[in-house]
Amino acid sequence: MSDPASELARLTDLLPRSMAAAAARCASRLEEAAERLAAGRPIERTLRECAMLLETGVAVRERREALRFDLAYPEHLPVAQRRDEILDALRAHPVLVLTGETGSGKTTQLPKMLLELGDGRAADIALTQPRRVAAVAMAERIRDELRVPESVVAHAVRFDDRRSETSLLSVMTDGLLLAEAAADPLFGRYDAVIVDEAHERSLDIDLLLGLLKLARQQRPALRVIVSSASIAAERFAAFLEAPVIHVSGRTFPVEILHQPPGDDDVGYLDAAVRWVRDLHEGGDGDVLCFLPTERDILEAERRLRELPGAVPLPLFGRLTPHEQQRIFQPARGRKVVLATNIAETSLTIPGIRYVVDTGLARMKRYQPSTRTERLPVEPISRASATQRAGRAGRVEAGMCIRLYGEDDLNRRDEFTAPEILRSNLAGVLLRCLGMGLGDPQTFPWMDPPSPHAWDQARVLLDELGGMDGDRLSGLGRTLAQIPADPQVARILVAGLTEGVPHEACTIAAFLSVQDPRVRPLGEEAKADAAQRALAHEAGDIATILRLWDRWQEAETNSRREKLCRELYLGRRRMREWGDVRHQLWGALRERRQNNLAQPHAAENWPLERIHRSVLAGMIGNVLMWDAKLGTYRAGGDRQLAVHPGSALRARSQLGASSLELRARRSDDAAGLQAPSSKLKA
Repeated sequence: MSDPASELARLTDLLPRSMAAAAARCASRLEEAAERLAAGRPIERTLRECAMLLETGVAVRERREALRFDLAYPEHLPVAQRRDEILDALRAHPVLVLTGETGSGKTTQLPKMLLELGDGRAADIALTQPRRVAAVAMAERIRDELRVPESVVAHAVRFDDRRSETSLLSVMTDGLLLAEAAADPLFGRYDAVIVDEAHERSLDIDLLLGLLKLARQQRPALRVIVSSASIAAERFAAFLEAPVIHVSGRTFPVEILHQPPGDDDVGYLDAAVRWVRDLHEGGDGDVLCFLPTERDILEAERRLRELPGAVPLPLFGRLTPHEQQRIFQPARGRKVVLATNIAETSLTIPGIRYVVDTGLARMKRYQPSTRTERLPVEPISRASATQRAGRAGRVEAGMCIRLYGEDDLNRRDEFTAPEILRSNLAGVLLRCLGMGLGDPQTFPWMDPPSPHAWDQARVLLDELGGMDGDRLSGLGRTLAQIPADPQVARILVAGLTEGVPHEACTIAAFLSVQDPRVRPLGEEAKADAAQRALAHEAGDIATILRLWDRWQEAETNSRREKLCRELYLGRRRMREWGDVRHQLWGALRERRQNNLAQPHAAENWPLERIHRSVLAGMIGNVLMWDAKLGTYRAGGDRQLAVHPGSALRARSQLGASSLELRARRSDDAAGLQAPSSKLKA
């Protein structure tokens, strides 16, 4: 090393040539080193560490700047036609709201414009998507247009992060970017963030927008673009203090027909299947049919499987990325894509000419006073209806058949209520406090929840031991580090204390996914009988552990397929259970390294310790049997019944702890959600 003063000057010169993250880490350290040097104190260690970071950062940036890509803009896309105007706006304003209807090209062309402006060299560009399937599809589409490999434009979703040091553009889910923000609230890895499909107003999107607004107070050069359908643009603009550019969207006309079923006995599923059959007998072009539930989709797929020349393709969030990608691949017939609202935005499915819209979606609703979360099927908003119709006009003139009347549509809400106004806020409160954001009621939300909703969230966290006054307790800080609902995270932590981490992790993962036990239409009795045979006399917790052990014993795919048939299990849900368990187990290993108790042998679980672990997370769900009324009572004088699928359904108990309190609904897709566990009286 040269003399410290010369080395300090050399490293200071490297700062603007290095990757932004390395420069940010070293800038303040070099300033402190200069002060130490002036005071005659040693700085060699700081110089060595900064030299390693900055020299690596310079080398990486040089490789990134040497990358070449094709910045051609398709002239038929409305966003491309407004390229000069958008580029001028981005040069003049670090924050921009760009709205456009379906088909405008905003998702694929905005990243190109940022690359043209020089972004993506010293730091990454982030393009967020609400769903995994859209993130994977958009990354592939943009790669094809830029003619670059995956090392340059990569997707990053849960369980599948393809990014490398040469990734200029990261196409990722909102949730993954939020997870990064927990450790880097200034978004130092990025010099630009595009929040796409912001009109969906999920919890993650609202929190992300607030964090970006706060980050820009300390990083005014951070470029933020909010991309949305042509709805609520002015609200985004006022929130972010940004200009708005409106871009026309639909490239081709869409004929809209309102065709509500004339017979009250004909349900939406029957009507949708009939229309798909009728369209299949008509002109060319693929069909996209919107259905509200996974169960509806699988039933429609079964009915359409034998339709000659049709290829029914399900599309919902629980599918694997490989299964989801089938909708983009050529088929040996007319594709009939059967989708939830996952297909409303972002995705351009090749060949779609017809849309059949039931006008329904499953929506999450949380009632704080009763602590029940419902997933009712509800009419979609007018904005969602517009989005769905637009799917038919992406690649050619199309038709949208709405299975509801025009008067019905006009009576509906204009927009879907933001998720934050209809959700359990305990997880949001835990995340905000864990990130050091302070009182979430002072956080810049676009639609602030009511004080009562926050109070209910604090009560729940306090019950879990996560609060110390207005701050997180030590336990609360631990819970904030676990990527799970606060109650589920509390079960995991208690499992460590009780020496049953494997079993607690299995239960916690089960509670984080939809119950894998299914009841297919027409086979309910057979499914019930098969699943009763699996039930453990000690209750639902033991039943869940028994199911997991059976799954682990079936080591090959063929054995697992057979097990799914015998016990009426959803293969995809079992896979998701395993994936989430793997993620949660990783969080436990990070806390305890290798100092974790071994799993117990099947059927030899220490149930009392496991029950205590579960009770730690579900203390607010303790129930007492009221023999006089013949029902269970919970806090707030609520009267509850054991779920029909519970192993304890046939027995009265002195006390029980509910894993889940659920409002009744007749179309329960899972059918059996193990809700209770026996406690010692």
